[in-house]
Amino acid sequence: MENNETTIIAKDAIPMVPIPGHRKKKIKGFLFLTIWMYIGIRFFVVDIDALFFDKYVNFDIRLYVLIRFFFSIIILMFTWIYFGNKRFWKNIGWFVLFPLYPLLTTILKSSLWGIPKYFVEKNKQGLLFNYFDILIAFLFNFKKTIAKFSLELFLYENQLVV
Repeated sequence: MENNETTIIAKDAIPMVPIPGHRKKKIKGFLFLTIWMYIGIRFFVVDIDALFFDKYVNFDIRLYVLIRFFFSIIILMFTWIYFGNKRFWKNIGWFVLFPLYPLLTTILKSSLWGIPKYFVEKNKQGLLFNYFDILIAFLFNFKKTIAKFSLELFLYENQLVV
């Protein structure tokens, strides 16, 4: 006869296995953050590579910048050839928009979807109407301000301002 015993395992004894997608996002986020910090330091503080080559290596900085540009283009081309699919361009776009992308998606998801959903669930049609009215007014004023600023900048650069 077989022994069919059931053993109860405590909930704390079950090992938690991390979900691979979350680990991949964390690694990608860390990599993008590191690269963005390097780029930020290069543009706004000091060009680390150029400073190193100028100080310790007898090398023309203009030639170094040109070589670095072509090297970056070659790396991008080989990466595209190797990973050339929609996900590659999605990751490039995610890298370019990295500092803004996670924050903006969270804000837009909660404000454009979460708030109206809450108003509908709580049967607050007046607040829902006011919310959309304020949102449309904000977008209109924002576009008007950007247009004014662009026109003033254009006029200033063309010396048409009296």
